[in-house]
Amino acid sequence: MAMVDGLTIAWAVAFVVMLVLHGPLSSSGRGWWVWTGAAGIVLGFFGMWYCRRRRAAILRHRAALDAEAAAGPTAGPTAEPAAESEAGASPTAPGDDPDATPTNTAKAP
Repeated sequence: MAMVDGLTIAWAVAFVVMLVLHGPLSSSGRGWWVWTGAAGIVLGFFGMWYCRRRRAAILRHRAALDAEAAAGPTAGPTAEPAAESEAGASPTAPGDDPDATPTNTAKAP
């Protein structure tokens, strides 16, 4: 942010210098330089607004993450796996696995 502020000030100084030298600049065909300085100032103010807004959003996001971490775990499913049955078998049948890739066992005629 300091970079944007500094460059905006530099554009403002350049703009003032070019205003003072507007006569000689115009006579040599470089009168448009004044408007370049003005555009630099306008874009610099936009950059300052944007950088401050972005920094505030980052700080709000970090504060929300810190508050979430301080609140501890939420009341939801536990991180521990469910206990298996006595025989050690999975609670679903072998063909009930939703993550399994389906296979085509039909024979071609």
